[in-house]
Amino acid sequence: MTSDRARKKAARAQQAATGQPYMQAWRSVQRQPGSPAEPVDPPPIDPGAHAVHSQQWGDQVHRVVLYQGRYYTWLAQASMGARPMVDHVPSEEAGRQLVDEWQANNILHISWAETIAHIFLFDPGADSNIAYEATVAEVEDLGLWLACRDQTMAGPASYVLERFTELEPALAAFADRADAAADQAEQNQALAVPDLLGGVLRNRAAATRTEITRARLGDALRERRSQVEGNHRLSGVLHEAGLDEDRLGTVLAGQDLTWPSGPAVRPPGSRRPDTPVTRLAEYTVDGQTFTLICYLDSAGARCVAVEHDGHPASVQDVQVDERNLVNQGSLLSSARGGPAVIYGRAHDSVTALYSAGRDGQRTDWPIYDDPRTGERYFAVVVFPETVADIVAEAPGASVSLERYFGMWFNPPGRRPRYTPEVE
Repeated sequence: MTSDRARKKAARAQQAATGQPYMQAWRSVQRQPGSPAEPVDPPPIDPGAHAVHSQQWGDQVHRVVLYQGRYYTWLAQASMGARPMVDHVPSEEAGRQLVDEWQANNILHISWAETIAHIFLFDPGADSNIAYEATVAEVEDLGLWLACRDQTMAGPASYVLERFTELEPALAAFADRADAAADQAEQNQALAVPDLLGGVLRNRAAATRTEITRARLGDALRERRSQVEGNHRLSGVLHEAGLDEDRLGTVLAGQDLTWPSGPAVRPPGSRRPDTPVTRLAEYTVDGQTFTLICYLDSAGARCVAVEHDGHPASVQDVQVDERNLVNQGSLLSSARGGPAVIYGRAHDSVTALYSAGRDGQRTDWPIYDDPRTGERYFAVVVFPETVADIVAEAPGASVSLERYFGMWFNPPGRRPRYTPEVE
């Protein structure tokens, strides 16, 4: 079995255990470092009562558990039907490392638009590995974090996870870590462009330190507003910082020379056994049943999901507008050559949604209203090797979904790009 096939099987196992969407499970498996952990059946205990270390992300809690002289990592989630993932580890230190790496990956997966600082660097070699990534973010109820994943040295990636009470030391640590990674990258000739990666890391570190310096200056000016405002004798001093009277006004108003910021990120919630669920539609294709559902998760997010074989794949708080008429997730049946489901939210202006086969046949798909939120949800069930396109139409506009799932679509006259995998 190829390593790629092994990762796919591991992703499906994680999807079944946690209820994650397939691509989310696949991504976490792709990034999971090699470890001495051995999967085992959960011991008959309350893991919280035996925990020696833990991290939390939304409804998930990952613990290091000591029971009868043996150490375990124990990942539990409140989602409906979720089974804990328990591994035996050789020591408390090994368990802490795995749990903290899990939390670091949660921080690193935060959307860049919601971070305070981030850097993401590929090594443009043959394998296109991630050479370095780091994120500073504020997480709701969990505080301020720095997470790093560093593969600028040979061997497996190393992780850093640090929690802070103030932003300045978090940004300073972000810069220091980037500088240290630059030293390693420049000495690692196995990287495709070690000098370039090192230079980019040093540049990002320097830019972050400049942000800190500028914000400190802004704080000092605002604290001395009564001495600074209208004091022409300070104009020569302020000139050296590039500040004239107009710009000084924006600084004192808190619009310039400020600390970088981001929203407090809300970790994902889950669907619990008592979560009210609306079942919108059910599709039976090729002997397989897919159910389109919607609900509000435990964090209040608006979720649309497709259930298949008892396991949901879901997306939450899906954004649409007049340019992006639909937005969606996907679910590819584990059966080779089986159907795939594209599901999600449609904008209020969408009047038609249809799939087009390679034979030119059009199939229209209904759009359903969520009675709680008024949002409109859909599911399209297709066989990837036969579909040419999926299109959403609105007055004066139409959007093709080929840009999202082009590897599945096979327009007439083009050699099929999707070939069912054979075990």
